[in-house]
Amino acid sequence: MSELVTIDLDGPIGFREPTGAVLAAHGVDIKLRGTDARITFRVAPDDYAHIHDVALFQIVGEPEVPFDPELPFEIEAQLRADVVAALLADDDPAQRLVTSLAEGTMPTESWLALSVVQPMEPGLQSGFRIERN
Repeated sequence: MSELVTIDLDGPIGFREPTGAVLAAHGVDIKLRGTDARITFRVAPDDYAHIHDVALFQIVGEPEVPFDPELPFEIEAQLRADVVAALLADDDPAQRLVTSLAEGTMPTESWLALSVVQPMEPGLQSGFRIERN
């Protein structure tokens, strides 16, 4: 088993939408272990509504979860295996991933959402997980 590498982002990142627009987000962290790469990021409520409406990060369906329209959303997503394989061919895959997020060139289609949560108050959050095969 490979060692877990966590990269703290704590800053602005972007994802390239299929339309070519850049979806702005606040990066929390990236976790890398072997061929598994995950990111946690936050978006404003209006941006989450857009993500949901156009099924970015393969978020589909209407969850029966109460959300506060004023609070940000936190999304955890996993990088698709084929994209990870391409990154691993790079001399510094972690740096390449961070750079593509900082520049807003990483496509939203490269990521599969695993969970969407909304912190409500300390110790309490509302959200859902998405089962992936």
